[in-house]
Amino acid sequence: MPSDYGEVDTGDYTLKMEGAAAEEPFSVVETFTIEDEEAEEAEENNPDPEEPEEADLPLWTWILIETVFLLLAFFIGRKSSKKPE
Repeated sequence: MPSDYGEVDTGDYTLKMEGAAAEEPFSVVETFTIEDEEAEEAEENNPDPEEPEEADLPLWTWILIETVFLLLAFFIGRKSSKKPE
């Protein structure tokens, strides 16, 4: 069963589970102990949590850059299209 936690601590644990199988309800209570060796093995087998990917630049930054570029292109084009008198 995958876990979001990176570490497994040693100690006594109680597992309580309720459910239904073939429309028959069941309930299980199990007490168990995790020893040092088992905790180390669980940590080795537990994959590292995935870090979210960072975007290069936020969307608003791209919109701002595009707007500045378009305004610059507009004014350069307007200036070069004026005919000398």
